[in-house]
Amino acid sequence: RYLRAHADEHQIDPTRVAAWGTSSGGNTALLLGMTGDDPRYVSAVHPEQSDVVKVVVDVFGPTDMMSLFVTRHGDIDTVQLDPGAEAYYNRILGHAWNSPEGQAAADAISPLQLLREGMELPPMQLLYGDADPVVPYDQGVRMYEKLTEMGYEADFVCVSGAEHEGNFWSQAILDEIKAYIDARI
Repeated sequence: RYLRAHADEHQIDPTRVAAWGTSSGGNTALLLGMTGDDPRYVSAVHPEQSDVVKVVVDVFGPTDMMSLFVTRHGDIDTVQLDPGAEAYYNRILGHAWNSPEGQAAADAISPLQLLREGMELPPMQLLYGDADPVVPYDQGVRMYEKLTEMGYEADFVCVSGAEHEGNFWSQAILDEIKAYIDARI
């Protein structure tokens, strides 16, 4: 809304707005793409402007918050959360992460849990490293699979051997993102 309201000042085309984020910013970009013009998110700041984006680029963003707490050992799922991480997630969620309220709060910021058929979504490009120790690769795979199963336009890029940030970036990755955006906006 801000960008559209100040388009002349910032010399941008208000009809060509995309959302691109990494890690928590990737989660935010997905959520922005999934909630465009949702009246629940209209505030007093530029309410006359649309917040719909034309394209979303999610780079290793968490898509299912509760599954970040679960570690799979064979056929058994266990919860492993160190005290610092527990305090961090409790603060973000506003409730104990393992309470019903914490689960509901986590689902509310989990694009994978919010995705439904019949939503109006922009094209979404998801890029994940298959060696990411922070946001598991399957977070992106599961989101991509659900998007495409429901008939939404989505593209998935596996960055082989890439971890979280650091060795993820290359000119080839940036070129791929730019080409995706340019073809759709």
